Amino acid sequence: CIRDRDGKVVIQGDAGDYDFWQRGVLETGQVKLVLLTMSHPANMAAAMRINNKSHSCTLAATSRYDDEVQELKDVGVNLVFNVFAEAGTGFSDHVCSIYDKSIDNTDTKTDLEKSSAL
Repeated sequence: CIRDRDGKVVIQGDAGDYDFWQRGVLETGQVKLVLLTMSHPANMAAAMRINNKSHSCTLAATSRYDDEVQELKDVGVNLVFNVFAEAGTGFSDHVCSIYDKSIDNTDTKTDLEKSSAL
C-alpha cells in the first residue's frame, strides 16, 4: 500500500494474479476505483472477476483496439481508454505546447530537441 500526497491509499498489484484477489482487497468496501492496464485478455478476466464479486467500485481499463472497447464495457468496465486512439492526440498536444513556447525563440529546433527527452 502507498499513501499518496492527497492521503489516498493506493494498492498496487497484478490483477491477473489469483492470490492478489484472495487477499480480500475489495472486501473492505473502500476501493473506489480499479485501473486495469494489462493485456486485453487479462483486463477482461480481471473485470469479470471483480464484477462477479458484486463490488460497486468504478472500473477503468486500457485497450489497444476499437473492438476491445465494447467488449470491456460489456463485462462491466465503466471507462475505457483506447491507448492507440489517444496516442496521436497526446503526442500532438505535447509537440504543439513545446512549439508554441519556443515560437518566439530563434532556435525552435533546439528547443524541440531539448524537450524530446520529456
